[in-house]
Formats: sequence, C-alpha cells, structure tokens
Amino acid sequence: MHPDRPIAPRSSSATITTGAGETLRGPDEARAYPTPTARLGGAYTCFDTLGVGGSAVVRRAHQAVLDREVAVKTPLRGASSPATVARVLQEAWVTGALEHPGVVPVHDVVVDDDGCPHIVMRRIAGWTWTELLNDPARIEREFGARDLLGWHLRVLMAVAATVHHAHGLGVLHRDLKPDNVMIGPGGEPYVLDWGIAVALDERAAHRLPRASEQSALAGTPHYMAPEMARGDGASLGVPTDVYLLGGLLYAVLTHRVPHPGEELETVVRAAAEVTPAPPEGPPRLAALATEALRADPAERPPTAEHFRRTIQGYLEERDADALVEAGHGALADLRAACAIPGEPNAPDAAVYGAFSAARLAFEQALVRLPGHPEATAALRAARLLIVERELARGAADAASRALAEVSDPPEALARAVQRAVADEARRSAASSRLLADHDAGAGIRTRSFVSLIVGGTFTLAPLYAAVAHRDASMAELLGAFSGLLCFVLGLGVWARDSLGRSLLNRAVIRTTAAAPLVEIVLLLGADRLGLGPETVVIFVNLVGGALCIALAATVEPWMLVPGVAYLGAFLTAATVPALRWEILSASNVVLACVALARWGPEGLRSWVELRAARRRA
Repeated sequence: MHPDRPIAPRSSSATITTGAGETLRGPDEARAYPTPTARLGGAYTCFDTLGVGGSAVVRRAHQAVLDREVAVKTPLRGASSPATVARVLQEAWVTGALEHPGVVPVHDVVVDDDGCPHIVMRRIAGWTWTELLNDPARIEREFGARDLLGWHLRVLMAVAATVHHAHGLGVLHRDLKPDNVMIGPGGEPYVLDWGIAVALDERAAHRLPRASEQSALAGTPHYMAPEMARGDGASLGVPTDVYLLGGLLYAVLTHRVPHPGEELETVVRAAAEVTPAPPEGPPRLAALATEALRADPAERPPTAEHFRRTIQGYLEERDADALVEAGHGALADLRAACAIPGEPNAPDAAVYGAFSAARLAFEQALVRLPGHPEATAALRAARLLIVERELARGAADAASRALAEVSDPPEALARAVQRAVADEARRSAASSRLLADHDAGAGIRTRSFVSLIVGGTFTLAPLYAAVAHRDASMAELLGAFSGLLCFVLGLGVWARDSLGRSLLNRAVIRTTAAAPLVEIVLLLGADRLGLGPETVVIFVNLVGGALCIALAATVEPWMLVPGVAYLGAFLTAATVPALRWEILSASNVVLACVALARWGPEGLRSWVELRAARRRA
C-alpha cells in the first residue's frame, strides 16, 4: 500500500487509478501515441450517460456520417494534460490492437475543443455481468438459460479466452471484475475497461507502461491480487490476471467478492495478506478457484487458457461428476451395510442393493467419461468391499468372482482369496465324497447282481452237501472256502468301479469277502484244536451272524435280520448237528432274500431303464 499517493475513487468496489503521470515511463510518454486530429463536435452528438467507471464516463452518442449509435468514453478529468491524453490513448490503442470478439471494437479517437481525447466505440446494448449475477430471472428471461451455473461458466470461459488472447499480445488487463464484463443481447461477453492495462514484455512496451515498473496501487480492491495490493510490479504477470479470473469464479460460486469490506485501506491490506477461504460449490470448481486465488503466483494455474480449459473440462464432465457424487452416497450405504459389528453375514439385500446402486452410478460415469479417475477409484473400492465381505462370511467362490473384476488387486487380499478358494475346494471335495459314500443308489445294479450271485452260491452249496449226505473233510472245506474267497475277490475286481463308489457297496463287497476268509481261519484253528469239520460248519453260522450284525451297525440296518437268523441257526445247529447243512442253507436264504428285497427291485428297474435308454440312443 502507498497511502501517501492519491487514490481515486475511494471505494473498494471501484477501480483505483494511479495519480497523474504515475503509469507513464516519463514526461514524453504521450508522444508514443499518434495525436488524434478528428474533432468530437459536429461528427458526434452525445446524449445520456450509459455508465461511469473508475476513470471515465461512457455516454450514448450519434455518429452523423454513418447515421448510427455509438458509445463515447470520456475521462472523468476533462483536462487535456499529457498524462490524461496518454491514458485515454493507451486504452484506445490496447482495445483497438487486440481485435478480438471479446473486446469492444474502437471506431475512432477524437478530441473536444479543450483537447481532451474521447474514445468512440461500438455501443453494446446489454447488461453488465454484475447485473445478471444479481438478477438470475433475467438470464432465463433474456437468454432462455435454466442452467445458471453453466451459463455463468461459459461467460467466464469467454472472458478467459479474451484475456489469454491479450496475454499473447503482451497485454495484462489488471482489472477483471463483473462490472467490467458486458453481456450483449445475444449472450456475447465483452471485456471492458483496459485503462490500467500494462505491458508484459517488449511486444506491447512501445505503447504501454511495463508491468515490472508499476509500484502504484491500481485495480479493484475487492478482486485485487496480492502483488497488486503490495505494489510489487516485479511480480506482476500472467498469474495476476489468472488470480482475477479466480476472483470471478469465486463470485459466480458464492455471490461474494474474494476480499469483502467497505474500508478501502482494510480491504487492500486483506488483499495483500489474506488468502480467501475456499468457496463452496462443485468440488472441481472450488478447487480451481482456490488454486487461482493462492498468494504465490507460481502456485496458480499457469495461463488463462489453462484456467479456461479446466472449466471446459468440468462442463464436459459434470454429468459424470454428478453420477460419481450419487455413487458415493451408495458407496457410503455399502460401507455401512458391510460394517455391522460382529456380523459379516449382513442381509444380502442391503449389501448388494447398495453395491448395485454404486456400481451402476460409477459405471455410467465411466461411460460418459472413460477413465474418470474418481469413478474408477470408487468402483474399485466398492468391489473390494464386496470381496472382503464375501471373504469374511466364508463365501470363497463369491469373493473370487468379485476379485476377478478388480484390476491389480491388493496382493494380501488376493492371497487370502486364493487360500479361501483352495480350502473351499477341499471342503467341497470332501463333501462330495461324503455324499457319494452315503448314496444308496450308487452302483445298485452291480450290487444287486453280486448279491444274487453270491446269495445263490451260499444257498446252493450247503444244500448240495445236505442232499449228498456226505461230510466233507477239513481239506475239502478249506478248498471250498478258498475257492469262494477267490470268486468273491474276482467279482470285486470286475465290479470295482461300481462297488467302490459308495460306503454301502464297499462294505458289502468287503463283508462278503471277509466271510470265507474268516471261515478259512476258523477251519485252520479248529484243525489245530482237533475239532472235526462238522463242528466248523455249525460255527459258520456264528461267523455269518457276527458279520451281518456288524454290517447292520455300520451301513445297512436291515442286515440285522439275517444276523439274528444266523445266530438262531448257530444255536439250532448246535442242538441238532445232523441238520447243520440244511440250517446253514436256510440262514443263507434269509440273507439273500433281505439283500434282494433291499436292492434287487431298484437294481432291476435301473437295469431296465438303462437298456431302454441305450435302445433309444
């Protein structure tokens, strides 16, 4: 601040211009501009005032030679001092040299009878941006715009494009504010009031004072950049106008100025020392405004074009951003559903309802803007939540399917899912084996066939001995039981695929093979004890009863019937040894009948169905 220098006007919302001559490089500055020769009187008739700025008044006028209305800008100080002439000619040169759709065209520079210069410009019918910011209904009424934020942002983009064009010609505006933006009846924005513009470099230094030489206070305090408020000309540059663009965005988002206040000195001090608080609004726009309003010029967006493109990106991507915002709400619901204390098995409807809503929102955002970083990250987070939830509840397959949709998943989580899938596969295999072991229908045709053959053999052999009235020797019994053992083992090898598929089948074939084996051992033991073959035959019933009862206790309860029959036969044969063969045969008949009753009909039906299927094929 420079309180010893004159400041006009004394208002924080109006443009401050320097005192006489302070923007000039020297006393001969005015000679850098061609001297206007056209006269105001006669050629132009001035009427009512259109507006009053910090350094000039703009009036409506009529240009006689072309019979059209124009605007004439006249310095507030009507004196024709060299500094005043230079300042007016400076603005006229800047405005005329820029030649951009966002800059009001200059038609002429004329002087009045006192030698005071006047700028003749196109008359722009319309409204200042300030008026439209304060009257949203007029925007919809005049321009048919219902998306007010989008409309204001497009105005700001046009302002930034105009400022970027000026920067390309070496011109720094220094006084960007809503009052200095005029909106034409077609919605076209114009950047006004280039009266305190300065030269960035040699491209404009022959007509404008250099920015680096400015130490006087100039600009609008409510929007002023810190280097402007400090009078630090060495720091003036493109980031200075970017700061002012950030102030315009701040005003659009908040309807407030970056540096509020009424006392001029207080506002200027705040502009120099206080960074505006981040504005409310869409996060990307708030971030852009915050970045542009940083105190250090090096931390601001590098150019006005970069600033404009950031807004353009927001407008192009805000539909995706709105979907992402909705998705974040669903993602919060998903986190809440997955975080029930001590309850990983939260209701599927709550979890997958929230997940579906979040996924739909994020995927739609990615359709509108492929590669949207926030949508990509949030969708990944939602999928990882599902993976962790399914893993916690022991649903390894569901966790694996969810993990397959996650690109580059966390290594620890991927390993945990792999372990869970392997454990689940082992449990599933064990369950399958258990189910197969207890499937009574597995191999029933083969089991029925074996039961029929073995039952018939066990029944007919004792009957043959009884009919023949012949007692076999110990050696003959050993040979008969050994042959029976080999026969049963042969059946087991032949039918191993069918008979090995269930616990019942394996128990039947093993018990059937165990019977002759135990009887062989019984014969050998009886021979050592000096017992005769007829005694051994009686004990065969005891062996059969024990094996059937063991089978009944483990896999087939109905085997208890032949087991009891065998035990009864043992007692009966011990009482009536002469009927030992007949009694043994009768016991074997009971066994065969029970086996065929349990398995025969189903086995026969299965065999018939299989044959019919083969014929159809």
